[in-house]
Amino acid sequence: MNNLKKRMHSAEHIFWAFRKKFFPDLESESMQFQDDKIRLDFRYKDKIDEQKIKRLEKLVNEQIKKNLPVKKELIKRKQAEKITDLSLIPENVQDIRIVKIGDISTEACVGPHVKNTSEIGTFKILEIKKRGKNKLRIYITVEN
Repeated sequence: MNNLKKRMHSAEHIFWAFRKKFFPDLESESMQFQDDKIRLDFRYKDKIDEQKIKRLEKLVNEQIKKNLPVKKELIKRKQAEKITDLSLIPENVQDIRIVKIGDISTEACVGPHVKNTSEIGTFKILEIKKRGKNKLRIYITVEN
């Protein structure tokens, strides 16, 4: 498994948690892993302060430095529904893999992850750009 992909994906979970907390109306449209970065596309209703989004970089890196455990657990759908959003997971999937990063992020996910945030490195927001009316694209990565 590609170590960079594990590191980027784990950092993306932390970014995602802070994005939901500080920008609840920033709705995910798509995500694409590229060789050395992740592209995140969003829709939004009101104005978006790009500098405020950029400040999330600092918050994510503060959490990474806490050396938080990254735990994976397979649980039943009924239990998972109580702790995370399962709207993108087909109803017939009854065994849900939960990835938990400290007390920051609890998400259903099948992607690769590190075992501890100390393995991630430094999280970077590479670019934030508008893509037409009420659409935003963010590129993120991690560095050693």
